[in-house]
Amino acid sequence: MLWLGGYHLTNDPGILDKWAFPINRIPAGGYHVVWMSGRGHTTLAPEALRASAATIPFETTLIKAGADWKYLQGAGSGKTPNKQKTLNGWNTVGFDGSGFAVGPAGFGYGDEDDATELAHGTTVVLLRREFTLKEALMSDSLVLQVDYDDGFAAYLNGTRVAAVNAPAGEPGLDSFASGIHEAGFAERFDLSAYAGLLRRGKNVLAIAGLNTHWGSSDMSINASLGTLPTVWHANFRLKKASGTLYLVAPDGSIADQVSYRQQVSDQTLGRRPSAGDDWGCFLTPSPGSANLGPHQSKPVKSRISFDPEPGPIGLGDEIRINDKSSAIVDIRFTNDGSEPAGSSPLYRAPIKLFETSLFRAAAFIGEEQVSLTVPATYIVGSRPALPVLSVSMEPADFLDVHLQSSATGHASERTAFLELFDRSGKRILATGFGLRLHGGAGRRGGLEIKKSYRAYFRQVYGKGRVDYPIIPKAGVNDFDKLVLLANFNDGRSHGSYIRDQVIRDLQRDTGALSSSGSWYVLLVNATSHGVFNVVERMDEEFFISHLGPGQYDVIKTGDTVLSGTRQGWEELRNFISSTDFSKQSNFEELS
Repeated sequence: MLWLGGYHLTNDPGILDKWAFPINRIPAGGYHVVWMSGRGHTTLAPEALRASAATIPFETTLIKAGADWKYLQGAGSGKTPNKQKTLNGWNTVGFDGSGFAVGPAGFGYGDEDDATELAHGTTVVLLRREFTLKEALMSDSLVLQVDYDDGFAAYLNGTRVAAVNAPAGEPGLDSFASGIHEAGFAERFDLSAYAGLLRRGKNVLAIAGLNTHWGSSDMSINASLGTLPTVWHANFRLKKASGTLYLVAPDGSIADQVSYRQQVSDQTLGRRPSAGDDWGCFLTPSPGSANLGPHQSKPVKSRISFDPEPGPIGLGDEIRINDKSSAIVDIRFTNDGSEPAGSSPLYRAPIKLFETSLFRAAAFIGEEQVSLTVPATYIVGSRPALPVLSVSMEPADFLDVHLQSSATGHASERTAFLELFDRSGKRILATGFGLRLHGGAGRRGGLEIKKSYRAYFRQVYGKGRVDYPIIPKAGVNDFDKLVLLANFNDGRSHGSYIRDQVIRDLQRDTGALSSSGSWYVLLVNATSHGVFNVVERMDEEFFISHLGPGQYDVIKTGDTVLSGTRQGWEELRNFISSTDFSKQSNFEELS
């Protein structure tokens, strides 16, 4: 066990205390990553708060999923089964919970997936789970994971630490959720700021699970508590070309150091295991674990290209995958959207294509990747009359986006790659982006349902913006996001799929500002998902791009404020609802 308090990192031997390690400890044989970002703080990585099978799991679980909790049911079927409407101190350590029942998580009714069934119509259930800490946590992070329908308020040792759709005050036995939320996708809440509430000995996590009304068909609450890897950001950056990094011991001596040359993306400089000071390049980065794989004397530089260029080709035409490399490499590829790996098919000779196909190719030495992954879509035979958006991504990630109907926000995005082909078939855009689900009722259903998506262009994926007029009528030449509309509601009623765009065009024809759109065929991993209406998302960025810099109030469906405030909108709505517009003077005032 190594206590890191007192150790420092520096790139300047004249300033030995440039960045101090947080007071933390690493177990024997353990690891911890420090990002040389210049930010100088400790935080959770955004992907750590993504709750899916593909993301970072709990390192230590303080309250495991499915654990036994003490619980007390509140209001149900229009009546309060307990005489008192509040229960003082129920969320504190010293509370006597002997009057509570005991059952395994989750709690609820209506979906036949709850371990502990509650009475039908229950609107609130109070939960308590005590746990004991024998020593301080070995992590700065603390994360609550909750799957809920429709709301909850969580308390750690009596202090409110997280809440969704909950009343402002402490929930009582007759409380209701203030909004609707469907269960089925657990969310993670960063409680790191409250880690100081934990004490050695007995602790309690208390949760009030809430439902919207007595007549609801279902209710659910399922929670667990744990820690996740924290991310340390040093307050200085390393020079790109070369330099030296020093580890400084608490007594001010240089405990270790490394001098490095110019580095290559996705390759690391490190010591060979059990080889003392023998430093070299590893082709597979392994932050947070031991250095693995062959040891190279210098970085390997490699670049993949396709011949012919991605786009339309004839039936039976051949494609070639080429490489320019500073070493002898193998080229491996996939066709299903997944990242190529050391076990992927080996490219040996030109490949004949008889159907629209997607390639993702990279260079390897042995089983280690030494180049960026390069996607290429080939449209075989007759091409669509419309331009084409081709999305490539891990199949499991696409399923995650398409099927997690209640997932929202940045955490629901998955990494993808976009190729845009114009009407002639020429590829005019190729960049990474983030894909997430969009819409309301159209989110439900399985793979058989055509759903809408959002595309977010961020530097973490590739280009921060795309500088191409994807939607010509918009009069805007660069976009930070797009909405890919399946027109679910329109198609369900009569199948024309054009109603929304016609309404937007009519609004523009009156001289008003509206979101513009264009029509594209969408391919996901070379499979056609049909025609989509690609439109601008109406948010603050939309108004800035059309009207210039400024502060804008933006409120979306459901009265959710995206930016600014709702004051001006409320004033306008109240004026319209309370004014007699048979008088010309009132029309003039409205204008």
